[in-house]
Amino acid sequence: MKLYDYFKKLFGGGSDNVSADIEGLEDYVEELKRQKQTTSQPQTPNYERKEPVVKTDEEIEQEAKKELEDYFSSNERDISDEYDSNLLKQRRAKENHTAGLQNSLEKVRADYREAAQNADNDSIRKGVARSSIAEKKIEDLDRKRNVQESALNENYREKLREIDDRVAALKKKRDKALNDLNVSYSSKLKEKIDKLTKERQKTLDEALEYNNRIAEQEYKDKLEAQKNSGNFTPDSDFYERVYTKADELLSQMSASRARSAVIGNEYLKKNLNDYYYYKLYKKYV
Repeated sequence: MKLYDYFKKLFGGGSDNVSADIEGLEDYVEELKRQKQTTSQPQTPNYERKEPVVKTDEEIEQEAKKELEDYFSSNERDISDEYDSNLLKQRRAKENHTAGLQNSLEKVRADYREAAQNADNDSIRKGVARSSIAEKKIEDLDRKRNVQESALNENYREKLREIDDRVAALKKKRDKALNDLNVSYSSKLKEKIDKLTKERQKTLDEALEYNNRIAEQEYKDKLEAQKNSGNFTPDSDFYERVYTKADELLSQMSASRARSAVIGNEYLKKNLNDYYYYKLYKKYV
């Protein structure tokens, strides 16, 4: 984006139809042009201007995001990897507890079957059917088995609750880390954008300052050439008279209307040299 176009875009455009912005200037300028055509103007050199190509706000934002891609993605990946690794440990712990419960239940049941079988065998050795004593012993074994199974199941449920609590804590830790990362990323992005914007503005300011010096030098050269040609009078310089008239008309407007009339005004740009255009720009913008 070139210097003049940048200012026009930055401040919201402007108008190609000056009569809608600075009433009375167009007729004055056209009369000056008719007068100028009847006067022989000496030739003076034109110096090359600086027209730096600078990035738009959108391009600056994309560049800043590009520079921070690795920072964000690597930190996000580290957070996710840590969470996944710890979550896997909890899943394996749950699997181990489940397997341990099944083994413990199987052992309790095996012990019960063996004890019940021993009670039956004892009755048989005594030559009687299952006695009331044997029945009582079986009932005691049943109660003991149920108590043991209940204790194992309750312990298992407690272990699962602990695992669920740790998983919830891991998720909370991950979410906080991601939120902190987003906050940090937003802060760094703003810093990058501000830095790039300042660099752009510095480039534009340097170009503007240089172009002003060039315009001033061209103006001085032209005045000197006019003096040497014998055609010079204080009111004969076209740009100076356009500037004076525009300044007079702008000074009668409100500050906001005068500012809008100067920004991006193609008609002014065509009928003023850089020196006088930026002189108006500095005064009203």
